Amino acid sequence: MLHCSGGAGGDAITILPNNVQLFITGEMKWHHIIEAQDCGINVLLVGHYMEQKFVDFIYDFLNQTFNGQLEVIKYKHQQPLTII
Repeated sequence: MLHCSGGAGGDAITILPNNVQLFITGEMKWHHIIEAQDCGINVLLVGHYMEQKFVDFIYDFLNQTFNGQLEVIKYKHQQPLTII
């Protein structure tokens, strides 16, 4: 079973069903990662780019649904940090 959470979804670890094999989220605190490991849950941390994919999906969905009759403005978040 797969579960996912946008943003920082570490708090969800305590309420996930026992049969979860993979949990996908943007980020997690260290103690949540350890808790997931102790519960046998594999974790995939995808960063906050996950939200951008959702924005892209909603943007396309609204444009297709309203055939261009609705002005949809998409903001692309820029990485505020320099990763070294």
